[in-house]
Amino acid sequence: MTKVSEDIILRFINNNCSEEELQLVKQWIDGSDDNARQIFGMEKTAMLAENLRADESQRERVWNLVNHKIEEDNRHKKRLRRMRIYKWSAAAAILAGVFLCSVFLFRQPDVEMVNVVAENGRMSVTLPDSTKVWLNRYASISYPATFADNSRKVSINGEAYFEVTKDKARPFTVEGKWLSVTVLGTKFNFNSSNHNENTVSLLEGSVEVTANKSDDGIVLSPGQKVEFNPNNGQMLVEQTNTALDAVWHDRLIHFHNATISEIVADIEKLYQVDITIKNSVDMMRTFSGATVYYQSVDSTLNALCETLPLQFSRNGNNIIISSK
Repeated sequence: MTKVSEDIILRFINNNCSEEELQLVKQWIDGSDDNARQIFGMEKTAMLAENLRADESQRERVWNLVNHKIEEDNRHKKRLRRMRIYKWSAAAAILAGVFLCSVFLFRQPDVEMVNVVAENGRMSVTLPDSTKVWLNRYASISYPATFADNSRKVSINGEAYFEVTKDKARPFTVEGKWLSVTVLGTKFNFNSSNHNENTVSLLEGSVEVTANKSDDGIVLSPGQKVEFNPNNGQMLVEQTNTALDAVWHDRLIHFHNATISEIVADIEKLYQVDITIKNSVDMMRTFSGATVYYQSVDSTLNALCETLPLQFSRNGNNIIISSK
C-alpha cells in the first residue's frame, strides 16, 4: 500500500480531510506491522511535539493499541480494525506531530558562539545584553552572539568580574568548571579553575551559587564569598571584604569611611604582608576614596601615602606606617 502523503496527515490534524482520506490513513496503519512499528518507534519523538499531540488519554490508548497490534494474532488485528475512527485519528495526529516536530527541529539554525581569551593580560568584554565582563589574564569566556528570549547563559574558565545588566525576564547564568551562578542584575567576581581556586564573591545584588553536580544552591548577600572544594564537594560561605577579590579588574582599591587600620588590613590581605602602624597615626579618622593597585606593595603604599597623611618605611621585611 502506498504511504500516506504528508498533506493528508496535515489535513488530519486540521480536521479538513475527506472521508476517503481518513480511510487511507487508517488502512495504511492497518496494512502492516511495520507501519504500526513506525508509530511505536516514533512515540518518544512525538512527545516533543507538545502542542500538536493528542490529549493524554488518547495517547495512552494509541500506545496500547499499537503494542497489541504487534503482539496479537490476526483475530485481534481484525478486531482492531473495527475500533472507532477517532483512535486512528489520534494515531495520525501523533504521526503528523512527529513529522512537524522533526521539520521544526531540523530547521533550527545553529547558535553562533563567541569565544574570547585574555591571552595578553586583563581585558574587558561587552555581552549582547550590555553586561560588562572583565577577564583576568588567561581567562576565557564563551557566549552566544544573541541571547535567547528567556535566558542568558555564558561559560567561563579562569577568573572574571561581572557587572550584569538587569533583566527580570531573562536570568543570567554563568557556568564554570565546578560552580554555576544565577543572577538577575548584580556585580560579582567568579574565579573558576580545574583545581583548587573556585570562588564567587558578591559585591552588589544577589546571586545563587550551585555546585554543578547538585540541585541545592546557596544564595549570597553583598559582602559574602563562597569557596568550593572540588575534593569533597563542599561549599563554605564567609563574610569578607569581597571588593578585594575584584581589585584586579579596575586596578583600584576602594575604601569608604574606613579607618587607617581598616585600609592597612586590606593591603595586608591583598599582598599577604604584615604592616605595623605607629602610635602617632590618628586611628579614629576615616577616609573615602581609592588608591591604585600595583603589583608590588611598595608601589601601592607610595600611591596611598600621596593621598593620605601617611608615610611608610621598611626594615627588612617589616613595613611600618607612620603619620607625616
